[in-house]
Amino acid sequence: MVDNDEKEEYPEETIGEIHVSDDVLIDIACTALTKVDGISLPSKKNLKRLKKDIKLERQEEGVSFKVEVRIFYGQKVKDVARAIQKTIMEEVHTYTGENITYVDVYVRDIVSEKEDVEKEEEKGS
Repeated sequence: MVDNDEKEEYPEETIGEIHVSDDVLIDIACTALTKVDGISLPSKKNLKRLKKDIKLERQEEGVSFKVEVRIFYGQKVKDVARAIQKTIMEEVHTYTGENITYVDVYVRDIVSEKEDVEKEEEKGS
């Protein structure tokens, strides 16, 4: 890792391009979702299911995401959705430098925390 105080030996434009795959961007968005309170997530073992709920689209202006989530009953939907948008935008930009054009959040279900725990227990059986 290059320290910001150190002078770079090679100018950025002469050493090549950096490409970040869609899968890596989705993985970062997935990890970002685990940092947001108020949403129902699959167990850590089953994060593949969560990845299916995140769609990525590339445009000239940058990258956009469409995310489907289940929110716990009693949460303010708008607040949780804004937290999802902010967290994904910040995390993806921080780790990749990609410009994020938008993050659309689709709330597909409201669940009680008890119902969520019971479903995960059933899957584990």
